[in-house]
Amino acid sequence: MVQAPAPARLIEGGIPTKATVAQVRVSKYADHLLLYRQARIYAR
Repeated sequence: MVQAPAPARLIEGGIPTKATVAQVRVSKYADHLLLYRQARIYAR
């Protein structure tokens, strides 16, 4: 059995995908949602 290598991570040692990072950036810059508020939302 041969398995293809996993794609490179956006953040080394981290779990976030490109979609997660894009969501955080859009929330911060387009929706003007501060990072500490995003952290509280994601903690729920």
